[in-house]
Amino acid sequence: MSQPASATVPATQASTGRDRRIFPRRSFVRPCKVQRTGDVRFEAGETTNISASGALIRVAGRQPIRPGERLRVGVAWESNGVLESGSLLPARVVRVVPIDFHHQAVAIQYDRPLAEQAPLAMQTVERERTAVAA
Repeated sequence: MSQPASATVPATQASTGRDRRIFPRRSFVRPCKVQRTGDVRFEAGETTNISASGALIRVAGRQPIRPGERLRVGVAWESNGVLESGSLLPARVVRVVPIDFHHQAVAIQYDRPLAEQAPLAMQTVERERTAVAA
Protein backbone atom coordinates (compact mmCIF):
# COMPACT_ATOMS: atom_id res chain seq x y z
CA MET A 1 0.00 0.00 0.00
CA SER A 2 1.49 3.35 -0.98
CA GLN A 3 1.74 6.27 1.39
CA PRO A 4 -0.09 9.53 0.73
CA ALA A 5 2.07 12.13 -0.99
CA SER A 6 1.97 14.30 2.13
CA ALA A 7 3.61 11.58 4.19
CA THR A 8 6.59 11.25 1.86
CA VAL A 9 7.69 14.90 1.68
CA PRO A 10 10.86 15.50 3.71
CA ALA A 11 10.33 17.78 6.71
CA THR A 12 13.36 19.91 5.87
CA GLN A 13 14.15 23.16 4.17
CA ALA A 14 15.33 23.30 0.59
CA SER A 15 18.80 24.71 -0.16
CA THR A 16 17.06 27.99 -1.00
CA GLY A 17 15.88 28.24 2.62
CA ARG A 18 12.24 27.79 1.57
CA ASP A 19 10.20 25.70 3.99
CA ARG A 20 8.98 22.56 2.17
CA ARG A 21 6.59 21.37 4.88
CA ILE A 22 3.05 20.72 3.74
CA PHE A 23 1.43 20.97 7.18
CA PRO A 24 1.92 23.89 9.58
CA ARG A 25 3.99 23.18 12.66
CA ARG A 26 2.53 24.15 16.04
CA SER A 27 4.34 24.63 19.32
CA PHE A 28 3.09 21.78 21.49
CA VAL A 29 4.88 20.58 24.62
CA ARG A 30 3.77 17.21 26.00
CA PRO A 31 5.47 14.21 27.59
CA CYS A 32 6.01 11.32 25.24
CA LYS A 33 7.77 8.00 24.98
CA VAL A 34 9.80 6.51 22.18
CA GLN A 35 10.28 2.84 21.45
CA ARG A 36 13.02 1.83 19.08
CA THR A 37 12.52 -1.09 16.70
CA GLY A 38 13.43 -4.35 18.41
CA ASP A 39 13.62 -2.80 21.87
CA VAL A 40 11.17 -3.60 24.66
CA ARG A 41 12.14 -0.53 26.69
CA PHE A 42 11.01 3.05 26.20
CA GLU A 43 12.97 6.27 26.22
CA ALA A 44 11.44 9.36 27.80
CA GLY A 45 10.82 12.39 25.67
CA GLU A 46 8.94 15.64 25.33
CA THR A 47 7.45 17.13 22.20
CA THR A 48 8.63 20.60 21.22
CA ASN A 49 6.38 21.11 18.22
CA ILE A 50 4.08 19.03 16.09
CA SER A 51 2.35 18.97 12.73
CA ALA A 52 -0.10 16.62 11.05
CA SER A 53 2.81 14.68 9.56
CA GLY A 54 5.53 14.77 12.20
CA ALA A 55 7.02 16.19 15.36
CA LEU A 56 10.20 17.45 16.98
CA ILE A 57 10.91 15.55 20.18
CA ARG A 58 13.53 16.07 22.86
CA VAL A 59 14.59 12.52 23.74
CA ALA A 60 16.62 11.36 26.73
CA GLY A 61 18.36 8.15 25.82
CA ARG A 62 21.24 5.85 26.42
CA GLN A 63 22.10 5.27 22.75
CA PRO A 64 22.11 7.86 19.94
CA ILE A 65 19.12 7.75 17.61
CA ARG A 66 20.03 7.87 13.92
CA PRO A 67 18.29 9.38 10.85
CA GLY A 68 16.33 6.69 9.00
CA GLU A 69 15.71 4.70 12.18
CA ARG A 70 12.18 3.38 12.75
CA LEU A 71 10.41 4.28 16.00
CA ARG A 72 7.05 3.99 17.68
CA VAL A 73 6.10 7.24 19.40
CA GLY A 74 3.42 7.86 22.01
CA VAL A 75 2.39 11.38 23.03
CA ALA A 76 0.30 12.28 26.08
CA TRP A 77 -2.20 14.26 24.01
CA GLU A 78 -4.39 15.06 26.98
CA SER A 79 -3.20 16.02 30.46
CA ASN A 80 -3.00 12.43 31.72
CA GLY A 81 0.50 10.98 31.67
CA VAL A 82 -0.51 7.37 31.03
CA LEU A 83 0.21 6.11 27.53
CA GLU A 84 -1.15 2.77 26.43
CA SER A 85 0.94 0.67 24.06
CA GLY A 86 -1.85 0.86 21.47
CA SER A 87 -1.38 4.63 21.29
CA LEU A 88 2.16 4.32 19.89
CA LEU A 89 2.38 5.47 16.28
CA PRO A 90 5.00 4.29 13.77
CA ALA A 91 7.42 6.93 12.51
CA ARG A 92 10.75 7.42 10.77
CA VAL A 93 13.56 9.63 12.07
CA VAL A 94 14.38 12.35 9.52
CA ARG A 95 16.86 14.47 11.49
CA VAL A 96 18.77 14.31 14.79
CA VAL A 97 20.57 17.15 16.58
CA PRO A 98 22.55 16.41 19.76
CA ILE A 99 21.58 18.66 22.67
CA ASP A 100 23.94 17.40 25.39
CA PHE A 101 25.40 14.07 26.55
CA HIS A 102 21.98 12.65 27.43
CA HIS A 103 19.48 14.39 25.09
CA GLN A 104 18.81 14.70 21.38
CA ALA A 105 16.35 16.72 19.31
CA VAL A 106 14.74 14.11 17.07
CA ALA A 107 12.59 15.12 14.09
CA ILE A 108 10.17 12.36 13.13
CA GLN A 109 7.80 11.83 10.25
CA TYR A 110 4.73 9.72 10.99
CA ASP A 111 4.00 6.89 8.55
CA ARG A 112 0.51 8.31 8.01
CA PRO A 113 -0.83 11.78 8.88
CA LEU A 114 -2.17 12.11 12.42
CA ALA A 115 -5.66 12.91 11.15
CA GLU A 116 -5.81 9.37 9.73
CA GLN A 117 -4.32 7.39 12.60
CA ALA A 118 -5.03 9.59 15.64
CA PRO A 119 -7.80 12.08 14.81
CA LEU A 120 -8.21 13.24 18.42
CA ALA A 121 -4.52 14.17 18.53
CA MET A 122 -4.81 16.99 15.99
CA GLN A 123 -8.05 18.17 17.61
CA THR A 124 -6.15 18.51 20.90
CA VAL A 125 -3.34 20.46 19.22
CA GLU A 126 -5.79 22.83 17.54
CA ARG A 127 -7.85 23.25 20.72
CA GLU A 128 -4.73 24.24 22.67
CA ARG A 129 -3.57 26.61 19.90
CA THR A 130 -6.96 28.32 19.91
CA ALA A 131 -6.95 28.64 23.72
CA VAL A 132 -3.46 30.20 23.69
CA ALA A 133 -4.44 32.63 20.93
CA ALA A 134 -7.56 33.81 22.82
